[in-house]
Amino acid sequence: MQMLNSRRRIGGLLAALAVLVTPLTAATVMTAAPASAATCSGHGCDNTDPYQTGCANGAYPVIKGTAPDYGVLLELWWSPTCQTNWAEVDSDGFPTYLWTKLQNGTQTVHYHFTFNGWAWSNQLYAPTTNADACIQQVVPPTNRLGPVDCVGQF
Repeated sequence: MQMLNSRRRIGGLLAALAVLVTPLTAATVMTAAPASAATCSGHGCDNTDPYQTGCANGAYPVIKGTAPDYGVLLELWWSPTCQTNWAEVDSDGFPTYLWTKLQNGTQTVHYHFTFNGWAWSNQLYAPTTNADACIQQVVPPTNRLGPVDCVGQF
């Protein structure tokens, strides 16, 4: 009988402990560390990598479209944290010029790569001006630049 009482006490203590620990565990999960802060701001973000600077945290595509001359997915991304735009593309491996430009024509950031897969341009600070994501590829077999395709905010 005494062994049964000891087991009940231990069981009761464990149940009480579980009741106390469960809210602490839930609180710990709910107060997880925030995403890393951005390492740039304003024009200091111009021509920098949105992923390396932390500007991509919380960012989203504002427009997606297929570049009609190349058949690749082209996106214009926006970072509310850094107030920047950049271009992202699902590249087909041809030498590519990818850039972001302000629609008022005051500033452009270029990025050149040869890569098969997902790629992005550097970012451009654009807090109040709409921007475009643009692509231009070197077209085989002539190895000349093809047409410019852009998607943008309207």
